[in-house]
Amino acid sequence: MSDPSPIRFRPHHLLCMLTHIGKGYSEIFTENMGNILEQINAGETDIILEYGPDDICTPRLCDKDDVTCHCRELHIDDRDNEALADFAKSADFAMFKIGNRFRLTKDLIQRLRDAYKTNDIRTACHNCEWYDLCNDITQNGFKGTKLK
Repeated sequence: MSDPSPIRFRPHHLLCMLTHIGKGYSEIFTENMGNILEQINAGETDIILEYGPDDICTPRLCDKDDVTCHCRELHIDDRDNEALADFAKSADFAMFKIGNRFRLTKDLIQRLRDAYKTNDIRTACHNCEWYDLCNDITQNGFKGTKLK
């Protein structure tokens, strides 16, 4: 039996997954994010980093309900570059480079949350519409998040 295909992530989604509590842009987006986080929680698959719309964005790609094509806006690419720059500052996150494949272990998730909590990897979050919600979740110890 071969390994399952990796889940495609754009870099800033490594941050979004840390505080996801079941809210999102739409019902289908939220359901998709929940399914992806269940796979990560089960340790079933790897992640591969790439630019542009990924497996999380898929439900929101310029369909009749998404006239803005949010996932293709240039400032979202900027968010990915900011996330990569923050990850590059830490040896803990050296594997977070475009094209790299890795598994998100519980230890790695905890290290990400620790760095997120201290704002070491949150440059990409500063102009995000979800910033305040994520701050509240972080201050509440990541309670209720879907990623375990």
